[in-house]
Amino acid sequence: MGKIKKGKKGSLKRSFLLMTLLPIFVLGVVISLFSYNRFRKAIYCEVENELKNTAYIINNTYERMYPGDYSVITKDNLTTLLKGDAFLIESLDFLENIKEDTQTEISIFYGDVRYVTTLTDSEGNSLLGTSASYIIKERVMDQDKEVFFDSVTVDDAEYAAYYMPVHNADGSTAGMLAVLRQSRKIDSLVRASVMPIIVIVVAGMIAAALFTTLYSQSIIRAFGRIRRFLISVERGELRRELDGGIVSRNDELGEMGRAAVNMQKSIRQLIEKDMLTDLYNRRYATMRLVSVIADAEAAGTGYAVSIGDIDYFKCFNDTYGHDMGDKVLIAVSSVLKNYMSGKGFASRWGGEEFLLVFEDKYAPKAEDCLNELLQSIRSIELKYEDKEPVRVSMSFGVAIKSRTRRQDYLPAMTGDGRALAGNGQNNTKADAVSADDVLKRADELLYHAKSLGKNQVVSGII
Repeated sequence: MGKIKKGKKGSLKRSFLLMTLLPIFVLGVVISLFSYNRFRKAIYCEVENELKNTAYIINNTYERMYPGDYSVITKDNLTTLLKGDAFLIESLDFLENIKEDTQTEISIFYGDVRYVTTLTDSEGNSLLGTSASYIIKERVMDQDKEVFFDSVTVDDAEYAAYYMPVHNADGSTAGMLAVLRQSRKIDSLVRASVMPIIVIVVAGMIAAALFTTLYSQSIIRAFGRIRRFLISVERGELRRELDGGIVSRNDELGEMGRAAVNMQKSIRQLIEKDMLTDLYNRRYATMRLVSVIADAEAAGTGYAVSIGDIDYFKCFNDTYGHDMGDKVLIAVSSVLKNYMSGKGFASRWGGEEFLLVFEDKYAPKAEDCLNELLQSIRSIELKYEDKEPVRVSMSFGVAIKSRTRRQDYLPAMTGDGRALAGNGQNNTKADAVSADDVLKRADELLYHAKSLGKNQVVSGII
């Protein structure tokens, strides 16, 4: 019988809890991520509008205050940006005021180079003279479009930025106006907005997990009782009773418990027979084989054990369907049962395999018997619709144990007629074999029969 490994104990409990708690956890994570992304998108959309409005205000103010085109002049090795006749560097105080009011950074580009900016590096030095990235230049200046970037890196700092092209009177793109806000400030606002939702979700997850865990304990205990009952049935304890509390339940577990009890009763009722073929089943055949071997060893008689396998049985199922496969099994079983009557017994060993046991007087001619039996099996014809009749063949391996010689059971004698102590006992033990040994030998011979082309009998001596 199979044994339940200790390492597997409680695996159903772990799996059940995992399958109940995991969805709750996943749902909580999904809700949290969804909320975070939605809030982040909404806040970044609001930031985009604020930066856009600020950019328009600055651009419109410059157009009113400094009429004329953008240009760059160099004087005394100093390059500066003009709009009309005004030096825009002189408007830096104006931009600093906007920066303070709106929590933004502002840059004015001529081409892709910053000529006016409120940005400074980590040491407080102005970022005048630095350039915009190629992607920004291409999308804003080359395509002459206003663009919002939710992530722009400037001097190793992350910003959300709104860029708009600035034009001269002839419509040409002179440069860009950029309004930026640090991403860490925006993300901090997102986290602050989402945190209450996450707290509520986590609290709900904990409450649901506690409720699910407590409720599942009764289900797990019921499963445990059914499991122990089924293990006892597997071990052959067919008189053990299932907890009445399980059987009386009005839910699926109760149905499962009642089904297990009915299964136990059916096993008791059908302990000896295979339901499909009406042959002895493997359990009973094994017990009977052990008895046959023990009796033969004690009496010094012979026996033969054969394992037969229907050739190409999978093809019957694949080609004609499982109903035809069942018909083949029933037809073969009927031939085996009739033929083995009076010679021994036949059983269904498993799937399309059968065990045949020949008792004493038929053991020496077991190979001839099986060849005769094989002829009967080859004559089986099963009709399938309007096609050619389905024919069957089998392969057999038979292990033959001959009678034990009488002198092996008698103690060896000395010249004066005295027995040598222990001699007969040792000879008897030397000839003894177990049911496992016999079955292994028969199975090896069956494998040999199949390797030789199937549809034949291969015999061997134990």
